[in-house]
Amino acid sequence: MTRLGFALLVLPCMLLAAGDQKAGDQKAADPPSSSAVTVVDNSPAPAGLPAGATKIGPYRWRYSDAQGKVWIYRDTPFGLTRTPDQKPLEEVAPPSWKAVRVGDQIQFERPTPFGGMRWTKTEDQFNSLERKVWERDRPKNEPAAQPAGATGPAKE
Repeated sequence: MTRLGFALLVLPCMLLAAGDQKAGDQKAADPPSSSAVTVVDNSPAPAGLPAGATKIGPYRWRYSDAQGKVWIYRDTPFGLTRTPDQKPLEEVAPPSWKAVRVGDQIQFERPTPFGGMRWTKTEDQFNSLERKVWERDRPKNEPAAQPAGATGPAKE
């Protein structure tokens, strides 16, 4: 390719890019007409969406049918899909995790590909998964921990 051919190919591209950049700079420099900008979603509902469906997110709607079953509708590139609304699954204590009391702290251990991982925490620092593991592995003769601020004997 000659220099002239290269220049004829590159010059229009550079002019287009410079024009887009100037237009972008001009748009950025214009201040908004009001201090609070509100985005309104006026997109039409897809065909097949039942009347009375409430929008819960972009391209997502929730609808309760006559039997009381709740459905989630999603608008995908392949059309409208419908799935039953499900509650999140309850977190279960992994069977491979272990917990033992070491002094006034609880030591947890779980396997990893590089060997066992151990950490210790006090009972008021547990996350939900650690609490479930400790409730499962706690010795039966040890009383359950009381919530902060509770008085009286611990409830089993």
